[in-house]
Amino acid sequence: MKKQFGLLLLSTIFIFTGLRAENRSTSNNRPSFPEGDFVQWVLTHTEFPAEALADRMTGPTVISLRISPQGKIENLRAVQFPHTAIRDALLNTIKSAPVWSPATKNGSPTTSSEKFTFDLTEKLDPQQRQNMTVVTTLAEPLFQSDTQTTLSLADQSIPHFIQWINQHIRPIRPEKDKNSYPCQIFFVVRENGSIADVKVSECNNPILAAELKQTIEHSPAWSPALINQKSHDYTVRLKGVFRPDKKKYTLHPYAQTPPSFKKGDVETFRTWVMDRIQYPTACASRNIAGTVLISFVVEKDGSIGEITPLRSPHKLLTQEVCRVIKLSPRWRPGLENGEPTATTISMAFHFRNQ
Repeated sequence: MKKQFGLLLLSTIFIFTGLRAENRSTSNNRPSFPEGDFVQWVLTHTEFPAEALADRMTGPTVISLRISPQGKIENLRAVQFPHTAIRDALLNTIKSAPVWSPATKNGSPTTSSEKFTFDLTEKLDPQQRQNMTVVTTLAEPLFQSDTQTTLSLADQSIPHFIQWINQHIRPIRPEKDKNSYPCQIFFVVRENGSIADVKVSECNNPILAAELKQTIEHSPAWSPALINQKSHDYTVRLKGVFRPDKKKYTLHPYAQTPPSFKKGDVETFRTWVMDRIQYPTACASRNIAGTVLISFVVEKDGSIGEITPLRSPHKLLTQEVCRVIKLSPRWRPGLENGEPTATTISMAFHFRNQ
């Protein structure tokens, strides 16, 4: 009898030990994305940028980010990218992604750091792919001043280039015009450092636009982009705004403050919308669920402007989301260089039939 009891006790201890080990292993969980594969979701919602296609450049983009205990994406940063246009397109998509289920530690939500690799090459048709350069290393073009001192960092080039523009553009007196004129500028830095294909768009003052284009065409040579250690044509895109002072218009780097909702951000608005949504009975009875992706405009006065459905599993779900968005109180509008501006926001809303 004593031997049997000893065997039974040993077996019981083993079982309890196994249970304790199992609890420890399941108490720590990685974050999860509500739409399944995060990489595929981002690639599905991102178009291949025209600038990168024109420069015949593609390749992997490595992005690091942090998932907060609330499931929000923070500290979003591109570690490696083949073209700034590809980087910006991917970052904009990620910013519109749904909230994650955060990582947990000992049953409590916690912060986690993640890293993902994206490649938009599959968006191209086979003939286009043949002409593309797969970028493994990228050094963006660098602007050189009149003293031929090359700047050490690419992100310093644009502010210094705008400074150069203001020094060399023909002074145009604002007279009684106190308007500001946003503009978007594209130009190609050739592999020999020369400037070509200058385009100025979205500027409602044709005189300023023409002077800006002519000034950029006479820019000093840049240090060209280095793609896989070799010089390569590269499209530079910058945004600026002409603002008048007492003597002339000057070009300033584009700066934007995003709109805010009830002293919060887009997640505050997402919560506000979901609290008011009524699941359409026809969809619930047929077990129709999924994500409604909507684009809408926050106007200069903070009101909701045009609403554009981008993707939805059913038109009734789309109609319900649009109905609630139209009920939105006024936002605090976005700002460009301190002035109110209309801002387009993309947002995903998730329906689950429980």
